[in-house]
Amino acid sequence: MRAGAQAKASKDKEYWPAGLAKKGHFHLIGGRPLPIGRYELHFAIGDHFRSRGILGGDPPFLDVVPLRFSIAEPEGHYHVPLLCTPWSYSTYRGS
Repeated sequence: MRAGAQAKASKDKEYWPAGLAKKGHFHLIGGRPLPIGRYELHFAIGDHFRSRGILGGDPPFLDVVPLRFSIAEPEGHYHVPLLCTPWSYSTYRGS
């Protein structure tokens, strides 16, 4: 996903809006470790593709993609990419 795409993040059911920055990256907490816990990201990929003229159905096959993950090592590097098309998505813990 590219810069400007909409997403929201949560920890322990507390949500905050987030926009993706340059190169599609988005930082949950800049400059400090993430606290141990469970996190959830919601990516509005239906809106993302629709805004670029790429239709995935009406309603879209995939609209909002939830991505749930846990932080066990606050000092660790967590790169959690979302690779998506209007019809599929994949994620992994990158390095």
